[in-house]
Amino acid sequence: MITEGNEPILSQFVRESANRVQQLAPLVRQLVGEADREGLRQRVIDESHRLFHSLLGSGAVLQLEYLLGPAEAMAHLLSKLRST
Repeated sequence: MITEGNEPILSQFVRESANRVQQLAPLVRQLVGEADREGLRQRVIDESHRLFHSLLGSGAVLQLEYLLGPAEAMAHLLSKLRST
């Protein structure tokens, strides 16, 4: 639940999440153009997994229920991709 008391924490969560997405975006674009580049696919999967796992943990702490389902689903999917 978002209250006035946790607005600074929520703002920090949004900033950090946006920053991680901005860092990941160029790797995803690079993967689209260089899908066969050795190690790049795994790096994108690993970084994406970290992002969604972080969103899941932070979303749980902040009780952002609407975020938990999609973040958990993506973290699970990426975890499966990591093990293939």
